Amino acid sequence: MVKAILQEELGKDFSAQKFLEAVSAHADTTQDDMAAVLLRVQKGQGADFYVEELEVHRDDDLTIVSNFLEAGELDEQEVSRCLQELEEEQKEHLVVLLSFFPHSKTYQLSPIEDWTKRHVLPLSFSATDGA
Repeated sequence: MVKAILQEELGKDFSAQKFLEAVSAHADTTQDDMAAVLLRVQKGQGADFYVEELEVHRDDDLTIVSNFLEAGELDEQEVSRCLQELEEEQKEHLVVLLSFFPHSKTYQLSPIEDWTKRHVLPLSFSATDGA
């Protein structure tokens, strides 16, 4: 989805505002778990580089991951390989970030810190604090 909108917008007078409006319009009319789009514009070689990311939790339905990769035109064999690698990562990590690079048809899996293992004291405030 982002790829199609990006290609469409690049053919016009591109502006970040117009691009974000197009993504927002699509997100308002389509069920999608997309939370944000981040772009970094670079001059020169590699300026057409972009990445799509999906945060995958251990209890998520892997059909979402498969659909995400297939939408990026990753071939079936690579989708299967990614799902196997993801399942291995999920044995040790509750959350894994899947970064997909549509231009090169490659992906990267990165464990996200397991917040449940942090020992942080809860903060509590009342309406009378500091009064």
